[in-house]
Amino acid sequence: MTDTVRRNQTLLAGAAVALAGCQLLLATDRAQCASDADCVGKGGAGLVCTNQVCVTSSAQADAASADAAPPDDSPWGCLVAPPARAAEDRSKVFTLRERLVVYSLNDCEHNRPVPGAELKLCSLSDVTCGSPVETAVTDCDGYVNFRAATQGFRGFVLITPPVRAASDGGTGPWPATTTQCIRDLAAREASEGKSGERCAIRLDDKGEVVVPMPDDLVPGVLNVMPPPASSDDPKGEIDVGLAPVLMSSGTLRSLLGVLGKPLDPKAGHIIGITLDCQGAPGAGVSLTLGGGLGANSQVYYTDNQALPNVNQGETSERGETGFMNLDVGASGFATFDVTATHKPTGKRLGTYTFLARAGYISYMEMAPLRD
Repeated sequence: MTDTVRRNQTLLAGAAVALAGCQLLLATDRAQCASDADCVGKGGAGLVCTNQVCVTSSAQADAASADAAPPDDSPWGCLVAPPARAAEDRSKVFTLRERLVVYSLNDCEHNRPVPGAELKLCSLSDVTCGSPVETAVTDCDGYVNFRAATQGFRGFVLITPPVRAASDGGTGPWPATTTQCIRDLAAREASEGKSGERCAIRLDDKGEVVVPMPDDLVPGVLNVMPPPASSDDPKGEIDVGLAPVLMSSGTLRSLLGVLGKPLDPKAGHIIGITLDCQGAPGAGVSLTLGGGLGANSQVYYTDNQALPNVNQGETSERGETGFMNLDVGASGFATFDVTATHKPTGKRLGTYTFLARAGYISYMEMAPLRD
């Protein structure tokens, strides 16, 4: 019931009126009814007694809606009614912006951008990515924009890291464009007064880059989930804490060593981050994987110090988690359904489909999503 109608009830006391909003049978300062039956007897079916005034049942519903509790905007409030998947609409083409950074046990490579990586946007039905939708190369800051993604697109990005020439056993010079990006980064760090720091990228007397990017980065699969519902800002900044991180093979082996498992070269690996309703890393989330588990498989969650823990059972405030050494079968490709549940409330964030590939690390953000 609107404020205007409430004011009119007082101004027209004792007069018979027809108000479009609440459609009062009789506006008066005296009680009109004690029950719905009183209203039906006076004005017919469709009237109910609310606060001793006869109103239509639709007006009662409107009033109840107006007086309802406001939406829960807490970090996990949307789990009551999580957003639905965007339906694919190929007539709507959006920009999909991604960024790659490096993670290494050597602090010198943490969160450095990965330039010169080849990325292919692929449909989920094309698991080998034999017919990519679009191909692009990361710029000096690790960014790439795909401009052929459609609303609700379900697929993945196949990542091939920049590689050195095979003529020298894979340890030759970087491609010229990648080398230039690294030189530009060295110049930028020098201009910021960082050239004297231990992990600064700098040039030696021969002009060669010191502290280079690892040359044994593991290829990856970036799962596009949830499907895009709107176009990304083609110049938008992506926080390095939320950007997919490429690991060196040495770092991957070290991670598995901490988990007490050997690296299976025929296995695929999944690394993910759980996000709450506000898009921040979400704590208290546990994962359930459908299939793919073998003798050397291992689920883990990182603690607040970013250390992997096999006994934790749920995400910390960092939201980081993963499944290592998954059996992808003889084909080397497999899709897995991962269900994420917020343990404190018992409500699901959603079920997410990962593509895993032998020798690759698959990455995914798991935000609340109605299945």
